[in-house]
Amino acid sequence: MTYEELVQELLMGASRTVRRRAERFVSKYREPMRMLQESGYMQFLKLQTQHGYKPIMSARNRQDIPVIPYDKIPREYSRYFHVILVAALNTVMAAVIGLSAHNTRRLVVAGFCHDLGHSKFGHTGERLLVQLYPKHKKYKKHEERTILILQEPEMQKLLEAFGLTWRNVESVVDERGHVGAIQRFTDSAAWTTLDVHMSEFFGESTSDDAFSDLRFIIGKFRGMSRGAFIVSDIDGIQKVVDRRAFLFRDWFRSHLAEQTQWGMIAAMGMIFKKGWIDPDALYSDGIHEQDLVHTLRQRAHLTSGFEAQWIYDLLALPIYLELPKERWHVESFADGGMEAWIVKNVDPQMLPYIIRVPKQNGRRLIKEFSVLIEGGSGELVVVTTHPGILEVAKDDDLSFVMVPI
Repeated sequence: MTYEELVQELLMGASRTVRRRAERFVSKYREPMRMLQESGYMQFLKLQTQHGYKPIMSARNRQDIPVIPYDKIPREYSRYFHVILVAALNTVMAAVIGLSAHNTRRLVVAGFCHDLGHSKFGHTGERLLVQLYPKHKKYKKHEERTILILQEPEMQKLLEAFGLTWRNVESVVDERGHVGAIQRFTDSAAWTTLDVHMSEFFGESTSDDAFSDLRFIIGKFRGMSRGAFIVSDIDGIQKVVDRRAFLFRDWFRSHLAEQTQWGMIAAMGMIFKKGWIDPDALYSDGIHEQDLVHTLRQRAHLTSGFEAQWIYDLLALPIYLELPKERWHVESFADGGMEAWIVKNVDPQMLPYIIRVPKQNGRRLIKEFSVLIEGGSGELVVVTTHPGILEVAKDDDLSFVMVPI
């Protein structure tokens, strides 16, 4: 679906005032938005799958079995579609909340641009480059890269068509201030509702169900005051927050999910060191990330030696879902002791090939939003999640080490 089609889908059942505000904005900025969407910046996002390299766990059976292996994610369901959806959500939210024309432009453009700094393989690729090249200015976290992209001359021309500068958009992309708070919410709403719908994480459903859910969430908002959302009740915003924590709880407590992500980092790190590809390939607009993985797996398969087999196994993780048990061992640690275990049990010759996975900092994965209940006492309510879901914030999550044997 296009941006304009998504806006219309989200406006179904909206009041006449909200519909008029949103449609007026879409009509006025149709040409600048077309130019932005067709720019090379946005087209690069079509080469990235929205779910990145990490499998999504099934909510139906509580087992470490991804519903969609990496190579089965539809190519058209890309990060490009995600940012278009966020921009459409921002358009409707701006109309619902009654943002000024200037802040509406800031919010919608930030929706389009907020993920421009991502590398291929999403957060996995980002962690890899930051880990391997900590002092290289080119390889930064995607938020930092996005801010740098907004400052490029070509991008500034695109922003000028909206009457904006990069500084107008920067704080929204970085989720600061009350406009940034809206961006923070819509990004989470897009991901937890329609993006995850593709994986059937919450069971079988249709896209109509996902859009109905999004309209329900949007319909709870009434405005903003003192940097807080004014809502009719917290059901909508609570659903987004709970789902986000719920997803991360499963991902970050799943050995398979973490093996996949860290295995990818380890394999690509070795590939870079061997000179099979240049790190810039993760930012190349000449190849899709799925094709890149298959190309590298084929090369590893045709190359003799332990290292090539090691790379092949790790790159195969998202496709075959598990490590070949005759060649790998995974040891878990709830209360530390990883390094002592390695010294005692790992052949020194294997030390360059083991993969250490630290404990997860679950607290940072939970987003909180300040809300005021319409017609209520006026006291600020900080939306948190169900106590069971908040277990992800505890510091006793497992760490583990992967060792080739």
